Amino acid sequence: MVFDLITEKYKQHRLEVGIKIGEERGRAEGLEQGRAEGLAEGLEEGLEQGREEAREHDRATRAWYARQQAALRAGLPFDEPPPLYYTDNGADGG
Repeated sequence: MVFDLITEKYKQHRLEVGIKIGEERGRAEGLEQGRAEGLAEGLEEGLEQGREEAREHDRATRAWYARQQAALRAGLPFDEPPPLYYTDNGADGG
């Protein structure tokens, strides 16, 4: 009888420990999956933002070039600098 009680308590303890370990692993896997998904979404958003900035810079450069060519054809001075492309850190990106 005492042996059965001890065995039952041990089984209950093992079950509780197993559940706790399973929950911790599930949280860790869920956290890792969430990080991976967040990273992928952030990367895609960053790439799209970069593409949009490049398109805006291209439009600005084309408009500047059209103004420059019009001024040259008209024989007018044109000293407007071309648009600069800046990265997030403020460095000239070329």
